[in-house]
Amino acid sequence: MTRVKDAFLGFSSEVNALSSNTEEAEMVKLDPAVGQVVLKLDTRPAGQWCWEEPSSAAIAAMQQLMAVIEQMRSPTSGWQPDRPQTPEHLLSYVSEEACTLLEALEASLDLPSPMSSFEAVDHGGLLTLWGRHSLVEQLGSPLLWGIARSAYAVMRLLEGVAADVEIDGMRQAGMLRLAAVLQIETPLGVQVYDLVTHHVGRSPLPNTAQIHTLADDLLTQATPANDLLQALSRQVRFSTPHLIPLLDSVNVNLLIPSQTWQTGTLQLQLGFDFVVKPLPLPSVLLPCVPLPCLPLASLAQPTPEASLSFTDSNWLEAYNSIVLQQRLSHLMTQLAGCQTIATATLPLPADQVLPLLVQDACDALELLADPLSTSPYLSLHGTLQFNRLIGQLLWSMSRSTPALMTLMGGIRCALLQPEAYWETGIIRLLVSLKIKTPGTDWFYDLATGELPEPSVFPLAPDVILQMENCAWCLHPTRLQDLETQLLQQIQTTAPELRLLLAGTEIDWLDINGEEQPATLQLQIDFDFMPI
Repeated sequence: MTRVKDAFLGFSSEVNALSSNTEEAEMVKLDPAVGQVVLKLDTRPAGQWCWEEPSSAAIAAMQQLMAVIEQMRSPTSGWQPDRPQTPEHLLSYVSEEACTLLEALEASLDLPSPMSSFEAVDHGGLLTLWGRHSLVEQLGSPLLWGIARSAYAVMRLLEGVAADVEIDGMRQAGMLRLAAVLQIETPLGVQVYDLVTHHVGRSPLPNTAQIHTLADDLLTQATPANDLLQALSRQVRFSTPHLIPLLDSVNVNLLIPSQTWQTGTLQLQLGFDFVVKPLPLPSVLLPCVPLPCLPLASLAQPTPEASLSFTDSNWLEAYNSIVLQQRLSHLMTQLAGCQTIATATLPLPADQVLPLLVQDACDALELLADPLSTSPYLSLHGTLQFNRLIGQLLWSMSRSTPALMTLMGGIRCALLQPEAYWETGIIRLLVSLKIKTPGTDWFYDLATGELPEPSVFPLAPDVILQMENCAWCLHPTRLQDLETQLLQQIQTTAPELRLLLAGTEIDWLDINGEEQPATLQLQIDFDFMPI
């Protein structure tokens, strides 16, 4: 059985081999024991609200302010061409909307932010990094999950994708990788640790290089490497704000083998590595690319080459509304005016704050319209390749919480059914797509690319599970309770998937060009394999 969690963070050995064998690689001499360095990060920086989601009222107020500003920017608004649209000039026209936003933001600071024990330990360890001792190598999984969850393109680039790159006027084909590196700086020197490869081979791509194409249309236009890197870095900050202190550099106490305790700084750095490979690149095993259908799949089983389009306009409107609210929710925590209000010890005068909020709305409009903005949400407009939809759906489920990612890959547990004895085996969260046409019902397992075996489900809801080494399931738990917790997590972290769980209408186009109406529904179940 393919392990989704291993594929999600167990990145391609192909990239490692290319990097270590190339003569052009820049060799960074690492201490082989750097992974065993013990770190203790200082307490989390002040400004707690920067890690909290704004209230629904604040998001709605920001949307209204942005809508009015967008109308004023229209050629038909009557705005004088020689008058710059600065926040100060705009404020007199949007003062009511800006005041509403200010009141909503101030009210959101007084709202409690409850977090269940399941959710509190379910951010890949990012919330618990501060103030505890950790080995450098133990930071790899939570940090990589935090980076990879920011966008589908980010996750793909962390693994390495085929690319066409121009360096010093020469275009070359090869493998482009987003390198995530921890830099530890002390008075005695600097050490670096690549979270993915753990080896010394590096082939840094110059910032001036031009990236022309990326595999699977991950890039829509030729882009300077530095511009793409900045766009990806912004997306990581917006999607996983828990990483911001590490991206900016934090103070640490550390114990290096054979040395004494000392102070230093720790910084998470992102960059591109590029390895030339003129021959066609083999496909890289990704968690989001389904495996070929096995012979057990019938001829009616959907194939990756097929395509579909979503046809329910009301459903699409609801989906797009949720996506926009989610993007704004992440974005607002990073905007300067919102942060000023959040970190102020006393209410600030309105004449000081309102121009900042107007500037925030202008910045949000530009960021959301940026062609390099790598939104972490599925775009469901137009005709979609079934293979691409499957990949992004699997990634969307994996990015929501580490618990979902772990369960989708499978986890060892003991299971007790009524009128039976304890059994040991692997429990797996089975996420599948059901596509129903007038003549056939299809089921497609996102993780394996296979037609699910009818014998693997359903398990009775009152089955008891006891999982091994699982921080969020320390005690015997009913399967029904676990499923309820997981659905709550999806609601919180990926509410747009709720609409897919409810199902919607589509037009299905098979590889023979035959189109027929159908319905598509994302389904969650469990399977158990005794061992």
